[in-house]
Amino acid sequence: AVEFLDEMEKRFGEQRYQQILKGFVFSFRKVWLKSFIAFRKADEILALNSPDHLQSYAQSAWQIGQLDKAIIILKRGIAINPKLSGLHEDLIRILIQKRDLTGAAIALKRAMRILGNSNPLLLVLGSKLEKLQNESTNSSPEPRSDA
Repeated sequence: AVEFLDEMEKRFGEQRYQQILKGFVFSFRKVWLKSFIAFRKADEILALNSPDHLQSYAQSAWQIGQLDKAIIILKRGIAINPKLSGLHEDLIRILIQKRDLTGAAIALKRAMRILGNSNPLLLVLGSKLEKLQNESTNSSPEPRSDA
C-alpha cells in the first residue's frame, strides 16, 4: 500500500487523502513517526476535520512522545464531535500520563456530563484518577514545625 501511495505521490504530488491513507497504513504497522508525519502533512494541506482522522493523528503524536500536540489534536476532535468516547478516553489517559491530575479530572467531568455516567472505560479511568489523586495527597510531605 505504501509503495502504491508513494507512486501516486510521484505522479500527482502530495494530496491530502493520500497522506491520510499513509498515516493510517503506518499507524496500522505501528511506524508511529512516519504516521505522524503523514497526518501532519495532510493537516497542513487542509485542516483535518474528521474525528477519526484526528484520533489516529493524536495516537501517532502520543506514541512518539508529543503529548502536548496529542492533547491539542484530541481537543480539536472533541470540538467537532463531543459524543465520541474514544477521544475523551485518550485525552484523559494522556493527561494522567503527564501527571496533570487536575486537567484529567476536568476532562473526565466534561466527558461524564456529555457521555453519561455509565461508560465503563470512563468509570475505570475515574477510579484510576481517584487513586492517583489519593496517592499524591498522601505522599506530600507533612509540614515541619521548627519550634
